[in-house]
Amino acid sequence: MHKRVLTEKLKFPEELRIPVLGGWSYRFLCWLDNRLIVKEKIPRQPLNTQERDEYIICSLTSYPARINQVHLAIKSLLLQTYKPDRVVLYLAEEQFPLKNLPESLVALKEYGLEIVWMKDMYGHKKYFFPVLNQKENELIITFDDDIIYSPLAIERLIKTHHRFPHALVCERAQVFDGSDALNPGKWKVYSSLGVDSPIYGMNPSPGGGCLIPYGAFYQDALDESKFRSLAYKNDDLWYMFMTAQNECPIVKTRRGTKAFSTICGSQGDQMAIENVVNNGNEPILLQLINAYPEAWTRLMKRRICFVTAVAISANAFLRNHFDGLRESFDLTYISGEKDRRKIIAPIDHYHSIDISRGISLLHDIKAMFQLIRIFRRERFDAVHSVTPKAGLLTACASFIAGIPVRIHIFTGQVWANKKGLTRAILKMMDNIIARLDNYILVDGEGQRRFLIENGVLKEDKSQVLGKGSICGVDLDRFSPSDSIRVDVRKELSINEDQVVFAFMGRLNKDKGMMDLLPAFDRLAGEDRRAYLLLIGDDEENIASSFSDYSHIIPQTNFCYYGQTGSPERILQTADVFVLPTYREGFGSSVIEASALGLPVICSDVYGVMDAMVDDVTGLRFHVGDVDALYRCMTRLLNDATLRRHLGTAGRMRVEHDFDGKYVTDLWLDFYNRILNIQN
Repeated sequence: MHKRVLTEKLKFPEELRIPVLGGWSYRFLCWLDNRLIVKEKIPRQPLNTQERDEYIICSLTSYPARINQVHLAIKSLLLQTYKPDRVVLYLAEEQFPLKNLPESLVALKEYGLEIVWMKDMYGHKKYFFPVLNQKENELIITFDDDIIYSPLAIERLIKTHHRFPHALVCERAQVFDGSDALNPGKWKVYSSLGVDSPIYGMNPSPGGGCLIPYGAFYQDALDESKFRSLAYKNDDLWYMFMTAQNECPIVKTRRGTKAFSTICGSQGDQMAIENVVNNGNEPILLQLINAYPEAWTRLMKRRICFVTAVAISANAFLRNHFDGLRESFDLTYISGEKDRRKIIAPIDHYHSIDISRGISLLHDIKAMFQLIRIFRRERFDAVHSVTPKAGLLTACASFIAGIPVRIHIFTGQVWANKKGLTRAILKMMDNIIARLDNYILVDGEGQRRFLIENGVLKEDKSQVLGKGSICGVDLDRFSPSDSIRVDVRKELSINEDQVVFAFMGRLNKDKGMMDLLPAFDRLAGEDRRAYLLLIGDDEENIASSFSDYSHIIPQTNFCYYGQTGSPERILQTADVFVLPTYREGFGSSVIEASALGLPVICSDVYGVMDAMVDDVTGLRFHVGDVDALYRCMTRLLNDATLRRHLGTAGRMRVEHDFDGKYVTDLWLDFYNRILNIQN
């Protein structure tokens, strides 16, 4: 192992402040690095001579106070494991009018060092000219003149660039942690945040090794009048704003950032004292915020992580919310889906973990530890879980990881119709979620009352946003259309005089299939106009029982359509929507049907109480009462006027209470409130 690599490994991570020992250890290892770099010999060909896809330009600048030490920083760049193509030192003609340079520096020209004279631009010199002339295959890496760089510095930067080719890559950065917003010099040097997921809210250290890919900076980066007036003495903040304004995130090379070895005698006039200790950052930052408000909005985005067991939950229920929330928040999504391409919901970052929908103790423990590791590394401002399994694992993991805001939304209880030990265990899981998370949402007031009555929730620790529903309805998508109705009926060979009762959901006993089939069989035996359309996945082989009903005749008065990705189209063929469920969280399919102008028939379980209004948008019957279900179906079969009135009222109610855009705004207001964000 290279000796200077070893000294780097022996350093404590920068964020660990170890009294006495940490300071003495760091000073000793700096001294050792200085001794080692002096003794090292530069190879005959320190620059790259091989053909590569990328062309690497190392760029730095210096000034009179450090000109006698800068050769050591440059020497460390000529001793890299991953060789640069050029090493360029930019010097200001005003600062060296006679162009007298120390021999130790001039001698490095023999090894390929280029010295370029230009007018003084303070620290901006090291990026200005290279970026101005940058080609697409060129990677510019800026360095400082007071640091002895690890032999692995460029190698780490390049490897990270290959993973995230469109991000600015740095060896060191400070991350916004919710405090000292106007003094980025006091942001936290978290060891892991911004490593596996590029983010905006980082203040990079350009001199610590900062890789600038082609097109990373906003156009104003090369406007001399702009950086002279806004951030002349702080190129760190300028890098941060120029990337954020250009929607280019920043990523760090590694966890556990080690403090750099500074060159002995080079720290007499650090700008850090003026900018950080004396708070010189604040007036500069305020000027930049005023000039680039969009960049500041991106930099200050709070980070929210959503967790579900399966990706379909995000695609079906959270897609529009993600689209709306991304304007104000940086979103990460975690699920058990390994193929990122199957997630159509818009997100900023994604992690796949070994999470299953069913109970599997070993897999569940593994998934929980994966979540703990991600939460500790990413330090989200809030974590939000959906679905029972994801809720339990996320509640435990986020509590252990110390996530400050932990949210779960209840969308139905698996245990509602269970008995004995199974009910007790499943109910206990919901109890754990309710106690570990500090914000509990419920997608319906009826469900919330049920959970309170069963001792799962407390009155003051739970809430329903608006009138309920996890996602509302996309009214542009679910809009009545006579032409679509005609087309779908032709496709399914349904006569215009037939009255179609449609069910949409999973075909199982909990959804009331064993009530709907006999009720319709009786109705079909009495009236040939009755037609039943079933839409959804057959989870319990319900199809095998279709032949048990003598009046249910496929292709005549019955169709099992199966699953569909276009419910807004296939439901247009219906005249009535039926959901005789025994267990439901809210009944999203009910308000979707209402949005299409369909009257609904629902059981009186707590989950769908908020999705419809009895005798206003539909008819309600007592759950499990097949005769009552039959009577409701008969009434609507024979009364077209009632069907029309109920359907029209249903559409109006959805427009007022369940418009998807309105529900998304409720979610946005909720997050702004709990994260104390001012509009």
